[in-house]
Amino acid sequence: MVNKLILSAAIVIAAAGCEVGCGGAVVVTSVIDCTARNRDDIAKLVDQAVLAIDGGASWGDVEETAWQAGRDIGGCVLAELVDVYTSRAARPAASVSGAVDVTLARSALLDFKRQSGSEHVVFHTGHGDH
Repeated sequence: MVNKLILSAAIVIAAAGCEVGCGGAVVVTSVIDCTARNRDDIAKLVDQAVLAIDGGASWGDVEETAWQAGRDIGGCVLAELVDVYTSRAARPAASVSGAVDVTLARSALLDFKRQSGSEHVVFHTGHGDH
């Protein structure tokens, strides 16, 4: 609980100090820790989503699976997919499709947050906050 409060405070402080043109301060109402609760379910769905995307499935299919998993788990899955594809795109041999997947993963997460009313929720993963 204390870690969540510290993380929330850090996010609000960082947002409050952003430069002109950053879109204003972001108010965080809660932090979902994707590294703790439901870890096995999240990891399983992330693995399935990566296999599906790599196999040619659409991001719409992945978003539908996220919706079926619920806000917390689904949001964590999409946040972790941002991490997966960001990591892949950073590799020296990364292709243009890797950068496209990062953009699509971020777009899927933002759409999910908007549609679920979670704009002010941060999904905390092992690689960052989304």
